[in-house]
Amino acid sequence: MYIDASGRLFVLLTDDTLLEVGEVKGKDGVDGVGIVDIIKNESDEIIVTLTNGVKKNLGKVTSGKDGRDGVDGINGVDGTNGRDGVDGVGISSIIRNEDDEIIVTLTDGTIKNLGKVLNGKDGADGKDGINGADGKDGKDGINGKDGTNGADGKDGKDGADGINGKNGRDGTNGADGKDGKDGVGIVDIVRNENDEIIVILSDDTTKNLGKVTDGKDGENGKDGTNGADGKDGINGKDGTNGADGKDGLSAYELYLKYHPEYKGSEREWVEEMFGGVKEFTVTVKYGDKQENVVVKRGDAVDLSGIDVTRDGYAFVKWTTEAGGDFDASSPISSDTIIVAKYRKVTQYVAIYSDITVENDSVAIINISADNSAALNGVTFSATSGIIKIKVSYAGSDYEIEHNFADKNSLSNPNLNALLESGEGFALEITYYDGDGLTVTPIY
Repeated sequence: MYIDASGRLFVLLTDDTLLEVGEVKGKDGVDGVGIVDIIKNESDEIIVTLTNGVKKNLGKVTSGKDGRDGVDGINGVDGTNGRDGVDGVGISSIIRNEDDEIIVTLTDGTIKNLGKVLNGKDGADGKDGINGADGKDGKDGINGKDGTNGADGKDGKDGADGINGKNGRDGTNGADGKDGKDGVGIVDIVRNENDEIIVILSDDTTKNLGKVTDGKDGENGKDGTNGADGKDGINGKDGTNGADGKDGLSAYELYLKYHPEYKGSEREWVEEMFGGVKEFTVTVKYGDKQENVVVKRGDAVDLSGIDVTRDGYAFVKWTTEAGGDFDASSPISSDTIIVAKYRKVTQYVAIYSDITVENDSVAIINISADNSAALNGVTFSATSGIIKIKVSYAGSDYEIEHNFADKNSLSNPNLNALLESGEGFALEITYYDGDGLTVTPIY
């Protein structure tokens, strides 16, 4: 049985079942009153001093008369000896390591890793949402009204007799309203090497519509309303320009509008426009080997046939040619080069003096039953970096991770029970993002 720091009681049964009984830590009771001292004073009185400072006078001691001797009892019959019971397997110790795993050591030397404490079950997946209905086509906008003609100028007055008067000037015609702006049309649609749809408009601007995805069909947008014609200005003022119409449908939506019999997705329509599905080559480099894998546009590369095994090295992950992380589940949209990242592995039969583990490498130390009996502990020290330690023994294992930025040393990471039992085990030490790790045995 084991009570953790929160006062919860755990019981390990002989069938390896771990039960959590719940909180068993009771409330603190009121402090009791005890006896500090008992003395017999010069008046033959018994004086008792209590822990709360109170003194009790129990009176004088009197000598009582001796009682009569009691009658001897009859000797009982000897009982029959019971059979010896089979030795049971008990619990020697229960610890909870820094990974929240319960490690139980039995009296027969067996060590059990019961896993992490009571992880909750995953919640059920939510149901898929219902697809929204397709939108209806919008109505055509109403044509704007013609602008009103400007007023005619007044005739000039006749000149006076005698001297010929000058002819009056003709009235100025009102200015015509300005023409509305031309609408912006689509000149071309292309799909670039990143699977992005690029629309070239008639005003020489381009629109990047993003990558092609098989999303749900959106609703059709309504047609824009025509802007009203500008009115003729009064006394030469220009009429106000009409507002621009709203954007129309996309190229895919326009195609569906005039070809309702087409049932393909937007991705399928774009691929047909480009003459079918394109294939790309993924160059896979691992160790001193290299292979080419052909992938269809939009599919992920299948790396299951690549054997990354390499003597003296441990495979870590796939990276890009520049060293960044590569997601093998992401779709391929261009020719790509990926590289296998490895860590150098060094094997040790035992350690009797300090060893140095280089950055981004793995050290495997095998401790036999003989040399672990004399080994009292192992200390790991560094000024920076991260260490991951996997401890394997008798078909079981547990792992520890430590960042030396928090503390520069790590001592005896739950190895005490194994060392005391003299059982053989293996330490797999992975060290990275640092400048060197020292492993020191303690005998």
